Amino acid sequence: MARKMDYLEARKYAIETIRNFLDGTGGAWDWDDFISLPLGYPGLEEVQRFCNELSETHPPASKGGYWSEEGCRELRALLEGLERNRR
Repeated sequence: MARKMDYLEARKYAIETIRNFLDGTGGAWDWDDFISLPLGYPGLEEVQRFCNELSETHPPASKGGYWSEEGCRELRALLEGLERNRR
């Protein structure tokens, strides 16, 4: 993310990054960039914090995973909420 995005661009970026990660279609560093670089909007930064803390709040059942099945369900629910609420 090289430039400051307006809110709608940042929101679209968050949605696409989460969707791509869940679908396995994101780039090698997309997720790390997403959880590491502040978006500058409190609500979206809360989404980033949630994503960043997911492996701690819902640890994976086996080595090499990102989080538990419950964590994956919660992330999908978060994505659905972002997609449903357009603002």
